[in-house]
Amino acid sequence: ESKLKSLIDSFQYGNAIKSGVAVAIIGKPNAGKSTLLNALLKEERAIVSDIAGTTRDTIEEVLHIKGNAFRLIDTAGLRETEDAIEAIGVVKAKEKVAQADVLVYLIDVATSDLKDDLAMLQELAREDLKIIICLTKIDEVEQAEQKAQTIAQTLQSEIPAHELLLISAKENIHLQDLKDELSTYVEHLKSESNVVITNQRHYESLQKSIDAVYKVKEAITHQISTELLAYELRNALEHLGEISGEFTNDEVLGNIFSKFCIGK
Repeated sequence: ESKLKSLIDSFQYGNAIKSGVAVAIIGKPNAGKSTLLNALLKEERAIVSDIAGTTRDTIEEVLHIKGNAFRLIDTAGLRETEDAIEAIGVVKAKEKVAQADVLVYLIDVATSDLKDDLAMLQELAREDLKIIICLTKIDEVEQAEQKAQTIAQTLQSEIPAHELLLISAKENIHLQDLKDELSTYVEHLKSESNVVITNQRHYESLQKSIDAVYKVKEAITHQISTELLAYELRNALEHLGEISGEFTNDEVLGNIFSKFCIGK
């Protein structure tokens, strides 16, 4: 169980190395999402304007920080809208968050009503999602730090574990703090295992194997016959055999061959 857990825990880190960390940049219209994307990439990748709802579709670019790849996803501003195209963009934005590893949620520091932001954060939050809340445009607001403290107190009581940063993408203020947070996320994914799992099929086989081990533990606790223990142990070994090649079935072979182009 200990060995399997270690390998399973390594998958998230392995996936981050193989595919990069998916970072969804979310917030209400004009919170500064596209400005932040451009500032991080150091190029004018997304159109920036004062018109709310400028970004309609998702924009995806890769940023490398300390050797790690982060797939930054700029999304449409989250709000109720009657514009059919913008509404599709909002749906797609939520779908991207569902697939993301990290949520960077932007709130204009001048915001006085957090009701919509709190509702959206509560809707999007999940256990395996790292949340970084950025209070933006601190260069444009007088007494920004005091206003940020008021917002922070509200967020602390309403939103589960999150990081809070004060930034200005336009003036490049504290963007390094955001980069450091993203780097720290990857560092925390590292497991003690010498082997790092990067293959989804291997990960699924390990999950099935440890489920069988749990059934063995439960059977021992309830003093169930050794025949049933042997059955579950065999299941655990067969799932591991699917990884090592010692055991194959049509489903496994189909899964493997579906990912390769087989010529004559």
